[in-house]
Amino acid sequence: VFDRVHSGHMGNTLASKMLLPGEPSGLRLALTPPSTAELIWNAEPRADGYNVYRGAQREGTDLGYFEGAVVETSTADDGMLPAHGAVLFYVVKAVHGHGESPAGKERVITSYCP
Repeated sequence: VFDRVHSGHMGNTLASKMLLPGEPSGLRLALTPPSTAELIWNAEPRADGYNVYRGAQREGTDLGYFEGAVVETSTADDGMLPAHGAVLFYVVKAVHGHGESPAGKERVITSYCP
């Protein structure tokens, strides 16, 4: 369903959805003992940068801001690996001047690294 077009401008809802960058794809994680997790993802063509979030819930209900304004397609979390038996989930969102991409379903998990 499309919003109405008025005076050559699209309705705010549709225009906003069209302007947001897509979710970065190919999110993966490499662990480097003893305590570094390197996150790598594929570039989103419409992104100016990326925000990285992490949390302990797969659904993302507790995601906390980890790092913002990342201009590369990778970053490292050195020192925040979870305790034995616990996990962390990472989510990357693309950003540009009109906002941030949705979180989507793409997540990576890290667990204790002995």
